[in-house]
Amino acid sequence: MTKKMPLNRPRVSQCVAAVVMTVTSFCAFAATDLEQNLSAVEAFSARTEPLIEEAQENGDAYSLLVEEVGDVMARTQSAKAAMQTVDLSKLAALARSNAALGDKYVSEYKAFIGALASDSACNRPESVVEFNQNIQKLRDTATTLSTLAPPSTEEQALETLMMLSANSVLVATVPSMFAVNNLCMLEDAAPVLEQFGEVEADIVKALVGQAILAGDDGDDLFPEAFEEDDFDQDGAN
Repeated sequence: MTKKMPLNRPRVSQCVAAVVMTVTSFCAFAATDLEQNLSAVEAFSARTEPLIEEAQENGDAYSLLVEEVGDVMARTQSAKAAMQTVDLSKLAALARSNAALGDKYVSEYKAFIGALASDSACNRPESVVEFNQNIQKLRDTATTLSTLAPPSTEEQALETLMMLSANSVLVATVPSMFAVNNLCMLEDAAPVLEQFGEVEADIVKALVGQAILAGDDGDDLFPEAFEEDDFDQDGAN
């Protein structure tokens, strides 16, 4: 059995911010608000990265435990026998831990949107409601796991196994998937990008897309052809 590797999602915001900041540094008219927003994004990413990494570790641990139970069922052809091998208290603890990490993330997120310019595309206070709903679902899941009675029939055991598997998604996404909305920075940069030619703007968008796919490895995001002189020449035309 191969354990899933962490996706290191929190670094994506830092990569996208680095791309946009590098591009706008070539433009003498880069907006102060944009610089303020990018600084807020970078600071927010740095503060929440440890939360996301711990949550990913919890999610991987939960998924691994569920996979092990599935292996027992495949080997024994008995859901009831498989359920006898699972430590529900450990699964509940992992779910409860991610719910707590979600609370911390939301607290940081509220501080983050308070540091943004009011017209920033990243200023989305309505996301807090969605975050809190998912956190509460996860907390309810932890409570259910803590009070779950041992199944007495194969049918009950199978239903429980299906529930444990379905909960893997929720455990893995709170708060890990809260950090994936990064394109708002490109929306903030739109007024600056309009000052570039169509080709350069397409390059910027491609680099942002590459940053999102690259995740935590931003070393190769800036090709040599992407030089300040190119923008100086374009601006002179």
